[in-house]
Amino acid sequence: MKKIINNLIEYSTQQFHFVFLICMAVFLSICISINYYFDFEHKVLDTITQSWLQVSSYFLFYALAYFPVFIGYCYFFNKQNLLKNYTFWLSSAVGILTLSINSSMHFQYWMAKFMVSADLTYWVAKCLRNLFSSLQIFTCLYLFWFFYDRKKEIFYGFTLKGFHFSPYLIMWFIMLPLIFWASFQPDFLAKYPTYKGSTAESFLGMNYLFTLGIYELFYGFDFTFIELLFRGFFVIGIARIIGPSAVFPMVSMYCFLHFGKPLGECVSSVFGGYILGVIALYSRNIFGGVCIHIGVAWTMELFAILQKH
Repeated sequence: MKKIINNLIEYSTQQFHFVFLICMAVFLSICISINYYFDFEHKVLDTITQSWLQVSSYFLFYALAYFPVFIGYCYFFNKQNLLKNYTFWLSSAVGILTLSINSSMHFQYWMAKFMVSADLTYWVAKCLRNLFSSLQIFTCLYLFWFFYDRKKEIFYGFTLKGFHFSPYLIMWFIMLPLIFWASFQPDFLAKYPTYKGSTAESFLGMNYLFTLGIYELFYGFDFTFIELLFRGFFVIGIARIIGPSAVFPMVSMYCFLHFGKPLGECVSSVFGGYILGVIALYSRNIFGGVCIHIGVAWTMELFAILQKH
């Protein structure tokens, strides 16, 4: 834990620029305000029916989060030469496209209709959504790594080398009171648990906890590959090209990823994304972030279930 704290202090000291941080905070505040006032993601992006148009729209959406922060960093830190790096633009575009495709995946609901009874469709579709999300991120990043980055980088921090579990258990304990407090908020309970039950329980003759448990396994599995994308690809992979500046645009885009979540969760994702990004940058592996992400996600689910039952 001491090493993580020292890394956070070192990074924050070396990468501190008051005006840049204020500009980034103002930028994110404006974007968050617009999204939650107009419910932009739900009422605009999610209503687009054509797959190619939705992917394109999400690409612009995430690019708006990512590139202005990176350009601002280059300007304030006097590193305009990074803007001329072709490898950065190619790699970041691949990462944003991967995320855009992931955000536009809805075919699992149609697949579930053909696979199972109508009583099981919703539950199976929820499980498939997380499974296909994981496979899609892994496949896109692995292909790019195999054909382009294989000789330069271990698979974006997908390694247990240098990983120690105990610091992340401490971090999870520190976050428990905040998650417990959040579980009393109406917007939290409107969102969580992410699977609230369906006709699958009566159809299968099973308790809700059985179907919930299977769903939660897929739900947790998906966070491994969210970490692979954000902390692995966008921090460990991109930092090889542009250095430690990779953390800030990743944080901005990670915030945009949470626009469909409760406001408090969206705001806290900025700080959580920053901490996990710095940890990944120094440790060169993503499994610390995986532990925290899954631990927090399952705890949020558990507290929401306890509140409702």
